[in-house]
Amino acid sequence: MYNLTRVSPSGDTSVYSGNHPGELHLPAPFREAMREFECQLEESLHEQGDYLSESDKALYRKGKRVRPKLLLLFALLCHPQELSPSLSSKVIGGAVSLEMLHVATLIHDDIIDAAAVRRGHETIYARQGTEMAILIGDLQFVQAIRKFTQLIENAHDLQLVQQVLDTGMELCKGEIDELKVDPGVSDLLALESRYMRTIDRKTARLISVSCRAGAALVNGSRRACWYAGQFGQKIGLAFQIMDDLKDLIQDLETAGKKPGTDLARKRVTLPHIYALPEFGPDHILHRLLTDRGYEPSPKELEEARHAVLHSSGMVQAYSKARELVLDAVELLQLFPPGPYCSEIERMARSILE
Repeated sequence: MYNLTRVSPSGDTSVYSGNHPGELHLPAPFREAMREFECQLEESLHEQGDYLSESDKALYRKGKRVRPKLLLLFALLCHPQELSPSLSSKVIGGAVSLEMLHVATLIHDDIIDAAAVRRGHETIYARQGTEMAILIGDLQFVQAIRKFTQLIENAHDLQLVQQVLDTGMELCKGEIDELKVDPGVSDLLALESRYMRTIDRKTARLISVSCRAGAALVNGSRRACWYAGQFGQKIGLAFQIMDDLKDLIQDLETAGKKPGTDLARKRVTLPHIYALPEFGPDHILHRLLTDRGYEPSPKELEEARHAVLHSSGMVQAYSKARELVLDAVELLQLFPPGPYCSEIERMARSILE
């Protein structure tokens, strides 16, 4: 674990910790980039000082940094080392922008889910209410896009900003799609197709643009940018499938939410879809997922969760996530081997843990 201590613009000392011991053994340019990322992020938060409390900032400091790490790793992977061993401030700024965009989606997710805990801390929604959480989430969105537009130096950068804006649009569409899904649809193939489209929009697109931006911000080839984006999309889909599996397994202390939250909110996920054929139309799982007006008791919710847990739907959903990760790892063969490529592969495989 690395600890990065710095004095913020306000004079406060902030400590950040790495998330994996292997990062200590990565070359100095990555570790330097992560230090600069944390500094720029702190400066961006300081600009919101009158509106963000230390409790609010905890949402940033407890994150795994998946998206910025992938951006920086792909940048280093595609960066001509003979020009400069370190990354430019523009690349670091892109990583900060996308992390802020991600946090904005988390704040809004917590409002939709009425979530009390996130990353071991009370959510902004629980602490300050719906109206304030919406506004603080919006503030992160605006700050993220504002930060990214400050990076524009040429037409190439402008295209990248357009991609980020398009990603923001898709994120919103994905969240709306998830709320609009009609659980009464009986065609399982249609349900699966709709589910994959939704998670592509709400999760995979941002991870994809993070990987693609890393290559693009160092003027990587069009081929490298495309394959980086494809890699990100595949692991993004796998990430969300695994998150939906964990929703059924992890307890409140581990996940920060009650197990079976998706079922309680009638949010149809891949393990639910794969489990449905194993149960008759009179089973509680069918009724729960197909009758919008039905309000199950806590006992019935637990019965439905237990049914999915002991169905083949869990194995099938995990297999789908594994297939996506392996496909993503195969794409990495198109990039130069070395410590950065190995770390990207480790991050991809860790999704399945």
